[in-house]
Amino acid sequence: MNVRIATLVKDEADRFLPQLLPVWRELGEVFCQIDGATADIPAHIALLEKHDCKYTFYDGTMEDCEWAARKHLWDWVSQGAEWVVHMDADHMPAGDFRPQLKGNAVNFRVYDMWSEQEYRQDAWWRVRPWWLAINVEHYQDYEWHWSTRGWHSGHLPLNASDVGPAWDIPREASLLHYGYANSTLRARHHAAYMARQEMLTDKEIFHAHTIMTEKPPMYPLPFEPKWRLELDGIK
Repeated sequence: MNVRIATLVKDEADRFLPQLLPVWRELGEVFCQIDGATADIPAHIALLEKHDCKYTFYDGTMEDCEWAARKHLWDWVSQGAEWVVHMDADHMPAGDFRPQLKGNAVNFRVYDMWSEQEYRQDAWWRVRPWWLAINVEHYQDYEWHWSTRGWHSGHLPLNASDVGPAWDIPREASLLHYGYANSTLRARHHAAYMARQEMLTDKEIFHAHTIMTEKPPMYPLPFEPKWRLELDGIK
């Protein structure tokens, strides 16, 4: 089975990426698109080459036009691929998901980690099966369509569902999302959303404000993951 893990990276060489890449490489080929606004491109190249990852460059920046950056990544990664699995640079697979790649698409459950060991679960932050991996082997010449929203445009083409229904894979193969796992990360994400309020709906703005909720409900994972991320020194 040919599995390609696709991600966009910007200023990630000293965050989670050094921990993620060895795990991602164990699960498949890694295709990284380096954002044009990356401050230290040589550091990213050195890290990606160390782990035998493929990489390309994007002249623009996702912060200006997210959908164009994601389309650029998709067009590159999907050519000649079988399975394409999208990850963000703060997503750690909880376990080996390869045996669960069935049919033409699968949904991963996503746990929003609010600390190194606990995830958040309330009205606005819920474990949900939504992260899609697609078998594009038989869709090499397909015409994909994209949302043209500047922000929150979605990781996949609008018509990705054309490949058929998605299989919800077991929780032991979930994705652990560490982007909000300490107070510094939460403040950074909140500030980024507030700087782009004109691109967001009222509901999205309200959701962004919930990032800073004091003492939200947090729970230990209901299973023991094979891999976790360590937060020491992560900002």
